[in-house]
Amino acid sequence: MILITNLHVNDQDYGWGTSLHVAVWCDSLAAVEELLGAGTDALAVSIDDSALPPMALAARRGHPAILQRLWQHARPESHANGPKGNPFQTCLVQAAAYGHVSIAADFLDWWDGWTVGLRTSRTNLRYGLQ
Repeated sequence: MILITNLHVNDQDYGWGTSLHVAVWCDSLAAVEELLGAGTDALAVSIDDSALPPMALAARRGHPAILQRLWQHARPESHANGPKGNPFQTCLVQAAAYGHVSIAADFLDWWDGWTVGLRTSRTNLRYGLQ
């Protein structure tokens, strides 16, 4: 076993993000659970060009089990409107933009704090209305 003492669970790599981002990229719910238990920052925004928090990355990649776990870990008020200065990087927008309609609908069902416009969009998605 190799022990590295100068690394922190929230350290970032430009290409991958934090260890939690890597767990999302690898679709590993077990790793996500371990990292959350170790105190990783579930709201850390990646330092690459996409500037996504782990939940938005999971929504983009379509990982529902990871999304549900991250949603339970962080209060919606802390992430639902996206990272500061970048409201279009929300989990909801990422799910919709990458064609994960059922995940976008889940987000809209999981929280009552969305705007009326987003709620209308949810109804339209659910019933195939334009």
